[in-house]
Amino acid sequence: MEKSYTTFTFTLNYNRFRRFVGRLQPLYKLPSRQVLYDSHLTTQYARAVTERRSEVAQATAVCVSAEGWLSQANERYVALTAHYLSPQLEPKSCLLDCFMYTDHHTADAVRDELTRIVDEWSCQGKVCLWCALLIMSYSFNKS
Repeated sequence: MEKSYTTFTFTLNYNRFRRFVGRLQPLYKLPSRQVLYDSHLTTQYARAVTERRSEVAQATAVCVSAEGWLSQANERYVALTAHYLSPQLEPKSCLLDCFMYTDHHTADAVRDELTRIVDEWSCQGKVCLWCALLIMSYSFNKS
């Protein structure tokens, strides 16, 4: 599921599927959608983040790109992505964070938030290049 970037939905007719499973094993109770979200998705997300953190930690140098945009609802968003080489010299990218920015729109506030994320991912001292798209400065200075 997380490998194919598809949404988490039931694609089968749930009632027919329940009857089918009930005929296979009458004692088995299918988990609810909430149980699947709470257990499976949370576990898969935690595992994926742990794997990405390990990959980023092994990188000797990281290029960080930041992109900011203004939604139609006038909400400001920032996404921070790390680009690095794996130990096998394969190019890799990893989304470090994507968040709605509600703080003051000063350069210092943006820098502090981006620095917090880089520190959280243990990239201190590894960042060799910051790339920020112009739309970010335009969106943040617009108001």
